[in-house]
Amino acid sequence: MSEAVIMLNALIAAREGRMSRKDAIVAVSSKLRSRAKRNGIEVDDIFRNVNGITLQMSTMEYILTDGEKGMKKSSMPKLFQDAVAMYQNDRATYEKMLREARNVPDTKSIQDQYFAWLETQVSPAQLSELYMIYTDIEDFCLKRSVIKKKLFSLTNLADIRKVMNTVDSNKVFRFTYKKKLSKMSSAMRFYYRFVKEHPELLTQAAPMKSNQTATPMETKPAEPSPELIGYGETAAPSTVGTVAYKIDFTNIQSLAFTQPTEYSYFEEEQGKVNFWTQLYVQVVKCLMDDYPDVLRSYINCNIDGQSRCDFTDEAGISSMTAPKKVQDNFYLETNLSATDIVGKIKKLLDLCNVDYENLEVYYQKRSSTAPQTISTTGTGNCADSSDAESSKEQFISWMQQTGSALGTIRSYVSAIGQSSKAANEYGVCDTDLFLIEDANKLQQLLDELLKVPVFRNLNAQQHNRFRAAISKLVAYRSSTTAHTRPEEKLPELKTVEAVINPQYLSEETRIRYTEILAEHFGEDGYQTGRPIFRGRFRRFYAEKYGCPPAETDDRIDEIMSMVGTKRDNRVFPKQDDSQNNLIMEIVSDILSAFDSGATAVYIEAVYDKYQQPLADYLHIYNQDALASLLMAHANGKYTHRYSFLTNNWSGANAQEDLLRIMKMFHQPQDYAAIHEKAWFLPYERTKTILVTTASIVKVAAETYFYAPNLPVSADELAYLSSLMNEELSYHSHITDVRLMQLIAEKCPSIAINTDGYTTYGLRNCLGYILRDQFAFNGPIITLKGKELSMADVFTEFAKDHEVLSVDELSALSDEMSTLIYWDSVLSEMIRISATELLRKDQIKFDVEAIDEILDGMCPGDYVPLLEINLFLCFPNIGHPWNSYLLESYLFGFSRKFRLLHSSFIKTGVYGAMVRKDADFQDYRALLVDVLSKSNALDSTKDALQYIVDKGYQQRRRYEGIETVIQEAKLVKEQREKQEK
Repeated sequence: MSEAVIMLNALIAAREGRMSRKDAIVAVSSKLRSRAKRNGIEVDDIFRNVNGITLQMSTMEYILTDGEKGMKKSSMPKLFQDAVAMYQNDRATYEKMLREARNVPDTKSIQDQYFAWLETQVSPAQLSELYMIYTDIEDFCLKRSVIKKKLFSLTNLADIRKVMNTVDSNKVFRFTYKKKLSKMSSAMRFYYRFVKEHPELLTQAAPMKSNQTATPMETKPAEPSPELIGYGETAAPSTVGTVAYKIDFTNIQSLAFTQPTEYSYFEEEQGKVNFWTQLYVQVVKCLMDDYPDVLRSYINCNIDGQSRCDFTDEAGISSMTAPKKVQDNFYLETNLSATDIVGKIKKLLDLCNVDYENLEVYYQKRSSTAPQTISTTGTGNCADSSDAESSKEQFISWMQQTGSALGTIRSYVSAIGQSSKAANEYGVCDTDLFLIEDANKLQQLLDELLKVPVFRNLNAQQHNRFRAAISKLVAYRSSTTAHTRPEEKLPELKTVEAVINPQYLSEETRIRYTEILAEHFGEDGYQTGRPIFRGRFRRFYAEKYGCPPAETDDRIDEIMSMVGTKRDNRVFPKQDDSQNNLIMEIVSDILSAFDSGATAVYIEAVYDKYQQPLADYLHIYNQDALASLLMAHANGKYTHRYSFLTNNWSGANAQEDLLRIMKMFHQPQDYAAIHEKAWFLPYERTKTILVTTASIVKVAAETYFYAPNLPVSADELAYLSSLMNEELSYHSHITDVRLMQLIAEKCPSIAINTDGYTTYGLRNCLGYILRDQFAFNGPIITLKGKELSMADVFTEFAKDHEVLSVDELSALSDEMSTLIYWDSVLSEMIRISATELLRKDQIKFDVEAIDEILDGMCPGDYVPLLEINLFLCFPNIGHPWNSYLLESYLFGFSRKFRLLHSSFIKTGVYGAMVRKDADFQDYRALLVDVLSKSNALDSTKDALQYIVDKGYQQRRRYEGIETVIQEAKLVKEQREKQEK
């Protein structure tokens, strides 16, 4: 059974396009032969060889597809049937058996095993490129301590996921390797899949397990995860105790003052975690890998049916309080308490139909004596909890006395409330911040909170709103506990607020205006002097802060100009160093393109190249906004015309630009390599130019070359031309195979210099270079003006033979890499058997007598050829009558009948003998009539099976069968009505 499972898995991979059918067969053959050798079985050339696996896999496919594809045997192997049934009905057992079948000891290193496996998944060119890609990923991750050892030493899925997250999410990485991101992401997914499919490689530390009701266990504190610690930062000491508990999803308890430590997903340990938010993101990533359709169906929705959405895409990030990226264009709201997070995870498990035991989460209660937890107990330091509202009211009153606006007060009170929850969540303190009377302890608490990466990032996202609010609370506590009298302090504060200075901007106002500008005008900018933009600003301001702005329209325009950057009468958010660096890099790339000779740089191409960093750093999401930015930094070095930038007055010439680049290449290049050099041209336009420019020829799949750069001298070309002319003086044509033979035999210097070119590629290059002397029509080469089609070649070939075998036709078709053109062959010859054909003048038919016999065999308008199998009464023609001979007779000789079929085929005779006066225009019309008289109209499968069983065609496949069935149903209904 294990061999059948291995073969079935490879077949499925080939059918899904993850590897070619040929590679799948070779991989299975190699795997099974290696297993046999390790088990001491004698292996000869025939044992599990490629030919045998090819036939067996075809039989397996027939079972898997229920007869739609593959080869049918009179007796199907029960082992194959059992394997397919297991795959379709008991996937868990199938996966287990597949893992067991693969779990064969191997002395090779993990890296050797991996690249041997990867050879079956990608092309040789891709494999070579991936070697370098893995080196770049490893160097980056080691340098920044994402991993502690070399990449191919990682056999823990959690560690590999860290690297995947770095590739997918780390801004420094994505900016550094922006040209290779998609390939790097694919590379890591290949390695993750490899390790996951080879469980013998997995290394897992046994998790500390305990139920909530069981005896606690002693454990070491979890190390902080790099996902929640910024680059160059140091993690704060752990605040957890040493007792581990396990989450019971059937009975979720309050998780206040707790911290997660680790978790496992489907018995695979996923690594250490420190924060509930971190756990939430990682669990969602695991579920996203396995159930993407389920999770994406809840984008912009709340999984509990409430108002705030749990998931969103790029467009909805601004509606979230604390969004975290899970995958490209998929974000998660993480502004939740620990208990709520676990509730959300439980709901997601239910939605994905994942049993609770498949996700094990362990946590610890926070130690009340942890170093960074701020003690808020002690005489005089905080009031009783019943005084929280009173303290809040006193703070509000103090802010009113200092001249703060009502909206400002509301915003600060709300921020302090959220900070209290965060402080409790992360174990910084265990009380409401309004109850802390000691200003020094409040300041210490703020410092500790800002050491928590999640809180610090959230504070930065909201432009220091939380820091400002707590600082205001510190100022309030300082003023109420200071030895100076409050009445001496308050007037000073009021005086500062009341200063009238057009250039003065309070920190609060600056923050608010900056927030509105970034959140609502980052893409298209704010237009000063426009009432509609002022109205939008006032509306956004009131919605966010609960009150309208106090400033006049002119003052609003003035402040927006102060906090932003003005371009083309529009104000955009200011750029920091990273933003300026990005702009400088883009402009530098554009100028370099012009320096190298480009006539134009297309906005679309610039946007495609820098789309991710433009969105991340500059909040630019369309080409129009990018064009405005680029013109703001043009400094007269280029102008914007239509859809491109140019530094000349003659305009753009994309074909000339691409030709200039192609002339630089002296080896064939694929799309990626060409586009890397011609990045300033839109990708689709580049592909169009490659296809439509005669001098640029296709030499392989998605690979092109500038034909005049072929390393062949003028003398060599002249000699080759004379050889071709000599050949064509005796023949109407030569094939590309014959051309390669001439080169190999008589032009060794050409053969040496073009070593590595395929027949297809070299033929196409020579076709362009020698176009004035010869006509190259695919593999057929003729003199200029004497072109031949494929059909012509088969006709000429048949004319040159009195007797012809099917093997000779197959050899010709193989030489030209095409199918046999049977219509052309049978226009000159008669097929007298499965293997032999005769020229038409070798057989004389008594047409009248034969038609009379056929007339008696056809009671209606047609009869399938399968039913004509008695030939004893047919006139003698010197050769035994059979289905092949009848097929040729109907195709070219009968006066009363004609042949209707889908096509001639190499093995077998299929179709129908149809009266010439019958009202059937073609084979499709025949099928409509055939099916209308059958009971096989319930499904396409039934219809195709009926057509095959009756002998109209060999395979259960017909394009457009659905519409044929519909027409047949209508014909059948009309016939039944008439009969009634």
